[in-house]
Amino acid sequence: MIKKSVSFVLFMLCLLSFRPAYGLSVKIGYDDMTDPTQITETCLIDPSDISGSFDVNILIQDAEDFAGFEFELEYNSDVVTVTDVELGDFLESGDRTVSQFLKDNSPGALGFGAFTKKSANEGRGADGNGILATITFDPKDLSDGTTLEFTRTDIFNSQNPPKCLIPNPVINAEIASTCKITASAGDHGTISPSGEKTVKKGGSQTYTITPDHCYRIADVKVNGISVGTPRSPHTVSDIQDNSTIHVSFERRPHTITASAEGGGTISSPGTRTVYCGDSRTYTITADPLCKIRDVRVNGTSVGAKSAYTFASITRNSTIRAIFREAGGDINDDESIDLRDAILGLKILSGVSVENKTISTDADINGDKRIGPEEVIYILRKTANETSI
Repeated sequence: MIKKSVSFVLFMLCLLSFRPAYGLSVKIGYDDMTDPTQITETCLIDPSDISGSFDVNILIQDAEDFAGFEFELEYNSDVVTVTDVELGDFLESGDRTVSQFLKDNSPGALGFGAFTKKSANEGRGADGNGILATITFDPKDLSDGTTLEFTRTDIFNSQNPPKCLIPNPVINAEIASTCKITASAGDHGTISPSGEKTVKKGGSQTYTITPDHCYRIADVKVNGISVGTPRSPHTVSDIQDNSTIHVSFERRPHTITASAEGGGTISSPGTRTVYCGDSRTYTITADPLCKIRDVRVNGTSVGAKSAYTFASITRNSTIRAIFREAGGDINDDESIDLRDAILGLKILSGVSVENKTISTDADINGDKRIGPEEVIYILRKTANETSI
């Protein structure tokens, strides 16, 4: 196998998106006959999201009966490191057996290559275009930049010299400086994405904040400073340095407003603050000679209850206790009139009152029965008397 050096560029480094940025320049070398400072052509490359490692492909075009290659790479290991190098599929597209070798992979240097051996039963080498190798880089600190220089490049037994996609040996492949932003959440909620995220310097990161049931966002702090009214999603913009975002949560507050109408009371009258998930019980008590007519919760009747419990509170609510006069209302029709007096006289005289409604709440002296006192009270009420 005859080894040949060539006086033109062999490879081109390209990533996926192309726009100006800064931070990393890559230079591919000629042989010793070429002055790299005379080359001005550039290819600007800026991955939109450097979230860790990134791949660089070494490409070749218009090769014929390609037998092998070797390159040496130098770089500043304080800025980036090479974490992996893999043989591309171009050499294997030919009819020969491929052997690869890793010459060097020390900090700041990489030597890699592959060749084919032509035997009696094997045919041509690879033809056309393809990927010779893929190098995986891990950015460490891109603020000062680095130069990746292919100090030597060789090919073997290419019957027709391969062409470059850009016919110049210097390619500035620039990737943006990066910052890390770390997201965390307190109890009773989540933030997404959580943990450490790498973003371009000057870029932004949006977070979705989700409280647990019965909780709300209490505060969002970026680099320890509250951002004001908390809401989700929240975007941290113009990130210039390593940053943090922390969200805290609190139980949602609600109110219950309790009131009483007529002759009676309700416990904890007025507006009281409660919290989502809490329970609160109200006791309803009628005054003497009165009874509970109705209890209405959020405007809806729940019946004449002496107690009502709000369980697992999730909203603002109201409770209203309505009372009515009961003493003397023997037939329980919510009025005190001569019909009650007649019914009372029948009870006193022993006349049957079967199928008649008799309310024990009509008792006015606490003896739990209908007697002369109740009839006198009713007659005085109907005659507009106000006392016995």
